[in-house]
Amino acid sequence: YYFYACCLDDTEQSYVESYYRAAMYLQQTDDVFARLQARFEKYGARSASPAKSLYRAFNWQSKAQLGLDVLRQARTLRPEDQELIIFSLQELLYHGQLTDFDQLFEQNQHLLSQSQCWYWLAKKAAWQGELTEAAGFYRQCFELTPWQSNVADAYFAALRRCGENDLIIQELEKLASL
Repeated sequence: YYFYACCLDDTEQSYVESYYRAAMYLQQTDDVFARLQARFEKYGARSASPAKSLYRAFNWQSKAQLGLDVLRQARTLRPEDQELIIFSLQELLYHGQLTDFDQLFEQNQHLLSQSQCWYWLAKKAAWQGELTEAAGFYRQCFELTPWQSNVADAYFAALRRCGENDLIIQELEKLASL
């Protein structure tokens, strides 16, 4: 069924990934990799989804570096795709590729909003264990987008890890008064 769903609409990310998961369970992944590669070659210049699917398949097979190479190739096809850049930043950070993260961030900072820039600087600082610095970046981001849950959650978590419970209460009181 997953194969048919994938064939009916090979642009639908969830169908493709369900197909891969089913093939993984059945230990028949070679054909899926060929299909995902073909999908990336066919649609990679039009959408970030094929690159993300192929990346995830490599990642699930513990071949993250090959997946990161796919993302790098996709960014050459779609150099101003903000979704792809953000996904790549997330995955580079997840895999501890800080040099590549810094390079990608620096090259594409102009495509991100100020809030997104602070968010990614905060994520990197938190990843490195610089919680006070992360909280500072999250604060800048939080001031611009206080109702965005991923920002608020990350900001309050950073404050909590820094032991800044009084500041958390102050921030919540400010929000309550808005």
